[in-house]
Amino acid sequence: GVYGGAVYVKAGAVKLSGGNVSANTASSYGGAVFANPATIEVDGGSFNSNTANDDGGAFYLSGATMTVTGNTELKKNTAENRGGAIYLVKKDAQIASLTMTGGVLEENTGKVGGGAISIRSKCSASFTNTVFDSNTATYGDGEGGGAIYLGWGSLTLNNVTMTGNTTPANGGAIRIVGATATVSGGTFTGNSAGSGGAIYVENTASVVNITDAVFSRNTATNGGAICVASGKVNVVGGSFDENDATSSGGAICVYPSTLELKDVVFNGNEAPYG
Repeated sequence: GVYGGAVYVKAGAVKLSGGNVSANTASSYGGAVFANPATIEVDGGSFNSNTANDDGGAFYLSGATMTVTGNTELKKNTAENRGGAIYLVKKDAQIASLTMTGGVLEENTGKVGGGAISIRSKCSASFTNTVFDSNTATYGDGEGGGAIYLGWGSLTLNNVTMTGNTTPANGGAIRIVGATATVSGGTFTGNSAGSGGAIYVENTASVVNITDAVFSRNTATNGGAICVASGKVNVVGGSFDENDATSSGGAICVYPSTLELKDVVFNGNEAPYG
């Protein structure tokens, strides 16, 4: 179909428990599910190899609210534009939101940006104990965010694992633009990008707070782990271990912006400059 290759929901409520939703295609939005607006509950099951020729390889949430629990798997979904697994955007005055506990997002591709997740226009997402593994945003001149692209919205990460996410653009795991993000605990390992191997922050409206997170073996041209192009970033506790930049800032690269560090450990990071 054009919207929602498997399921289209308008102003309703749907609960999906278990099951396998795979190999569905939408010629526009939501390879598996299009919600506009609606309430979606997902408890376990798998959403694999779905495709959208525009945004939202598995789910397109337009002013919708989605809650994901159980050992839900979203794997190898593809969006030709944004949000390889899930795309969030507001519908008129209704803001889309996503809350996910546990689960895995693996090997999803958002070609323009947001390899797994794309969060737009004041929408919000929260992840707890979720794994993001080997997601990618493939276009070098695209929006980046190998796992998550966050533009003018909000993001909360609690004990999340980000491993091996990539983009030739900026933000191997996350790209943050004019948005608010809170990271509590968790690990960022082996992510890579043009700048900001794990996290790239830009726009003066961006505010990012990171507490007790571990960044290890991330790589980029600038900012092996984090690149702060503009905005404000606070890091408390945690460590930066063996991150690498081929130009500047083996662990962190800071342009005209504000960075505050407290009780942070840096060990074995490397770059020609800083």
